[in-house]
Amino acid sequence: MKALKFTSVMQTEYVDIAIPEIGDNQVLIKVEAAGICHSDVMALQGKHPYRIPPVITGHEFSGTITRVGSDVKDFLIGDKVCVEPQIGCGECIYCKEGNYNLCNNKALIGVGEWIGAFAEYTVAYPSMCIKLPDQISFEEAALFEPLSVGIHAVEMLNIKRDSNIAVLGCGTIGMMTLAALMTKRPKKVFVSEISESKRMIARKFGDICTLNPNDQDINTVIMDSTDGNGVDFVFVTVPVESVLQQAIWLARKRGIVSIIAVFESSIALDVLYLQQGERKVVGSSMYTIKDFYTAINYRLNGFVDFNNLITKKISFDKLGDNIERLAKGDMKDEIKIIARL
Repeated sequence: MKALKFTSVMQTEYVDIAIPEIGDNQVLIKVEAAGICHSDVMALQGKHPYRIPPVITGHEFSGTITRVGSDVKDFLIGDKVCVEPQIGCGECIYCKEGNYNLCNNKALIGVGEWIGAFAEYTVAYPSMCIKLPDQISFEEAALFEPLSVGIHAVEMLNIKRDSNIAVLGCGTIGMMTLAALMTKRPKKVFVSEISESKRMIARKFGDICTLNPNDQDINTVIMDSTDGNGVDFVFVTVPVESVLQQAIWLARKRGIVSIIAVFESSIALDVLYLQQGERKVVGSSMYTIKDFYTAINYRLNGFVDFNNLITKKISFDKLGDNIERLAKGDMKDEIKIIARL
């Protein structure tokens, strides 16, 4: 089969490799559609903490089951699925709590030797697979993974109808966080994003105040709109130190800053300001399977329109070139690029 391999930093190559074998409790999936995640871009740049070249990565995908192990009971050849690309050890305290996304020994598709979705076939366990309704396309299904990231972050917090919220950065994860937030019908939502095209798409989610940090003083606008208090929740969806620092100052006393973005290194924060205002900083890491089912329900109930978020569709042979261009800083207005295999 053909696969796109990150051979080294900023180097990709299409390779021919054997179709992976499956175990008795595994399924083989023909990849139908795969999305480019910012973590894939970071991996090619050599900046991701665990997606390290040489690697065949890719984890936002959907496909068709083409082979099932002898112990698999709930899936059949031909089933259309999306995949949660992680599995915990099942034995640690986090797995037993149901928080296997925090498992220290979890395995992930597209990490290490586990061939990812930037290949014609990949392997998964049944517990990672979710059957798809017929009315959902393969391209849409590839977006359930990033939507689950936003859902997980939002569901961690007690967001109410009188909540004021800021989302800093509106790329894929920012958009998905926004989609999840709007189901809570918050009072005011502010979005900070430098791209005009992304701000335009963000406004399609509802009554949202979109701001350009290059042209506007975000702090002044938000403080003036919240009687000088700041917002109840701030979501940081881009790994930029100045954005995280700004998030701290935008949070009201007893407010919460949620960090979804994957930062490359540690950052010093104003702990006195946090302590004096009883502000909290929380992290949100990936998702669990329940977030995928929520994501599917959002799509079926019309809470999210993926047509606005898929900004480019490409063939598999163009995948490497597009990831390389993204890694070089091109195509800044793209939200989600989907490759069909």
